[in-house]
Order: sequence, then structure tokens, then C-alpha cells
Amino acid sequence: MQSVTDFTPAQSDDIHKHRKESSFRRQLSLVDLSDGEEIACVRFYGNGERSYCCAWFHKNKQHARGSGWAGGYGYHKDSAAMQSALNVAGWRFAEPFDGVGETGERGALEAIARWFDIPAFAIIKAHG
Repeated sequence: MQSVTDFTPAQSDDIHKHRKESSFRRQLSLVDLSDGEEIACVRFYGNGERSYCCAWFHKNKQHARGSGWAGGYGYHKDSAAMQSALNVAGWRFAEPFDGVGETGERGALEAIARWFDIPAFAIIKAHG
């Protein structure tokens, strides 16, 4: 089971470089079911050769954002881009999940929910 080892909220000013609205593919939202608040918004963009990820976090008056990208072939680029974006936003995890797929992405969001002590949450996936 994935776990967060540290969170020092960071605010990347480079997020606009990776936000490619014309190539939006999907979004993952972490929602606190006790109040309906969206805790995390993770968006994926890309053209096949590269995957870009932008992530925003809001909880307990803590705000963070980050972005990253991954390129090449032979691995799951979205999860690699997501780990990069979350690292930029200040998240550190016990296990790397870059390149392992959607299971790793979900595991990271579940770990974030546990970090914030959210007992009931949902991870909502939307496609572009």
C-alpha cells in the first residue's frame, strides 16, 4: 500500500508550460465525501509522444500545485508525469509509482487521502 512520507506544499509557477488544453485526455479528482470538497485535481494532456500532468491540491488551508512531463516509449508515461507533478507540488511517497500505470496513480491519491485523514473519499475519473 502506497503512503506519503512528507508533504511540504509548493506552488510551481511553471504549470502553464505543461497545461496543454488542446490535448486534454483525462482528469482524476480526489473528493472528500463528508463535504463534497475536491482535494486534488490531476489533469493529463498529451499527443502520444509525451504526456503532461498538472495537479492542484487544496485542504486545511494548504494549497499546492505542480506539473511535469514524461516522454519516450515502453512505459506508462501518464503515471511518470503524475509522479513528477506531485513531487513538484511537494509530495513525497514511500514507493515510486512512475511508469507503473493507473494503479499507481490511484494508490498515490489514496495515500494523499490518508495523509489528510479523510475516512470517506472517492476518486473520480473523467475523460476529455
